[in-house]
Amino acid sequence: MFSVMVLKKTPEEDYIASSINASVVEVQEKFQECLFLMLKLSHSDASKNLLIGNIYRSPSSTLENDNSLYELLDYIEQHFSVPK
Repeated sequence: MFSVMVLKKTPEEDYIASSINASVVEVQEKFQECLFLMLKLSHSDASKNLLIGNIYRSPSSTLENDNSLYELLDYIEQHFSVPK
């Protein structure tokens, strides 16, 4: 089944469909080619949130950019509950 979703119009949430309860997660890292969203899966339980992200790494990425990506992944692991 295919459905069309209308996107919210607020500047920081242009990527979120209005039917989804989510917010953009700001990460304080140098790596810029990424977008993270926190989805609320339950209105009554804050622990039932899901972090999803999209990261783009160019095939011709520099070593500095690669290191920034590793720092971003470390940040996500340290600041969010990430199963191992």
